[in-house]
Amino acid sequence: MNNQKIINSRLFMELRSKIDSYIAIPSLSRNEGEFIAYLKGKLAEGDIPEYYSVTEVDDTLRIASRVPSKNTIFSHADRVPTAGKPKTNIITMQGELYLESQLDNAVSIAVMMHLIEQHTPVNWVITTREECCANQYQIVNYIEEHPGYSFLDLDIDVTDNIDRDIFSGVVSIRNGDNFMPFNKELISELRASADVLGIKHVAKDGDWMIDEMGMALCTLCNQRNLDRDTLHENMRFAYLGIPIWNYHTAKEFTHPAAMVNAVRVLAEFAKLPCTQVS
Repeated sequence: MNNQKIINSRLFMELRSKIDSYIAIPSLSRNEGEFIAYLKGKLAEGDIPEYYSVTEVDDTLRIASRVPSKNTIFSHADRVPTAGKPKTNIITMQGELYLESQLDNAVSIAVMMHLIEQHTPVNWVITTREECCANQYQIVNYIEEHPGYSFLDLDIDVTDNIDRDIFSGVVSIRNGDNFMPFNKELISELRASADVLGIKHVAKDGDWMIDEMGMALCTLCNQRNLDRDTLHENMRFAYLGIPIWNYHTAKEFTHPAAMVNAVRVLAEFAKLPCTQVS
């Protein structure tokens, strides 16, 4: 699917509509209650309760698939202080259309909520307090309560390579972050899901990045006195990123293709036998 078709697609229009709603709701670290309440209300609409059960634990929303699954996808609800005022718009840049606003992390929540509305059979966790580096404890608690699961973090990915990561509409599937490498087996499965759809992805090795999943696993290692290399080999965790430019400003921007491709990759990944309970 070329970029113009993606921009005009119903899927992108749905994602954009969600983002329009989200960025109008304040959701700052340690003060995400209004946004969480809004999302909880949306999760009670239509037939969603037939497919998921929703609970609030540790100031998070845990959205458990009623179709048994051993795959959980995390994303976070909080944003930087520029949030809370409608700023979304479509801008023209070098002949292409881009979505510009304070997008961290409304874009990932939009992807997640779309997949939930499509009844994608995985579990979801919406965390809080990420911007003040406190949501790793929420993630650790969930991981310890769900041994044997696979864990994915869905987030924005800050880029300084606009040609590679923004103009092309790729998704980011990293090998690791500054804390530790991610699980090679799960990374391979995620990349295979992109490859079968013909979706371009980048590993971005060597780029600086601190991810809450890596931070959570580092915390887990310290709590259990575990070796990091052993952990990343024996626990299935990985990351899918939506590249953005102008990080932590009111003018972050990304390509519509990146959001649409994140939806498609995760929907394909959810079909894999490894993500399902036998």
